[in-house]
Amino acid sequence: MLLLPPIIGCGKEKSNPQADDSAIQSAQTIVTAIDKEDYAGSYNAAAPYFKTALGSDEKWAEMLTAVRKPLGTCVSRELVSSKTMDKAPGAPDGRYAQIEFKASFENKKEAVETVVVLKEDDTWKLVGYFIK
Repeated sequence: MLLLPPIIGCGKEKSNPQADDSAIQSAQTIVTAIDKEDYAGSYNAAAPYFKTALGSDEKWAEMLTAVRKPLGTCVSRELVSSKTMDKAPGAPDGRYAQIEFKASFENKKEAVETVVVLKEDDTWKLVGYFIK
């Protein structure tokens, strides 16, 4: 299952591919907001580029509800990997981090959540969320 096309989550890696702690913390905050169905909160943590691509917070909530609701409550989540990128296809140049979590939900025992964030004004902002 895949959600949100603005960033597809691949690109040129930097020499130190592991994302920094602040990027990982931002991704954890975003997935926690999504777990709590605080879709407006996760939308507010998004980069302007992402918001423009979506059109509205209502559209974001609609997409998340369709994908996450059937999975049920998140039972566990563990950081699997993180990396930084200088570019992402179809997106403005910038410093990106891709963070992957292994997650388990009530109705889906094994899933991989990928959060892509962009550093803007010293803050990591959401530009992509995928679950499969």
